[in-house]
Amino acid sequence: MNDRKFKKELGGGCIYDLGCYTSSFSLLINSVLNESTKNNFKISNIIRDIGETGVDINSSAKLNFDNKLIANVYCSFKKNLGFQTIIRGERGNIILPDTWKGEDIIIEYKDKNKKIIKFENKKNIYTYQIEQISSNLLNGITKSLFPVMDISETITNIKIVEGWLNNPEKNETN
Repeated sequence: MNDRKFKKELGGGCIYDLGCYTSSFSLLINSVLNESTKNNFKISNIIRDIGETGVDINSSAKLNFDNKLIANVYCSFKKNLGFQTIIRGERGNIILPDTWKGEDIIIEYKDKNKKIIKFENKKNIYTYQIEQISSNLLNGITKSLFPVMDISETITNIKIVEGWLNNPEKNETN
């Protein structure tokens, strides 16, 4: 347990280490669906397992963005949760087999029909981020362009992570 991830004084815990990605992805989806309400959220159904070093090692929460998007987010050092994201809607599901790499997207309709959207340019999400930031710097652009988070969304993401971590809803000590 000498790893920084398990040391509270070094910002350890699965919410800080992994949860920020699930909340930022939820903000991305919400910004696509609900541009005018992207910063209004509530956190509930928080469950945190606290490990022997005092940091969270397994956690889940429900993020509610003005009842227009509900995101169930998970992060864990204990369980391999995989990389898949499922977006459930009224007419079916959108499945991203690997949220962080460019892979084909699967659309499953309620009537059991399925559509696969081929993802030709298979770069991971960080490559796109580096390219976008580099392009902005080279072209003197100081405002983030979608899908890169702007400062308002970055602050909201921090509020979500801090609320998820510090809300006294439910801790289970292991």
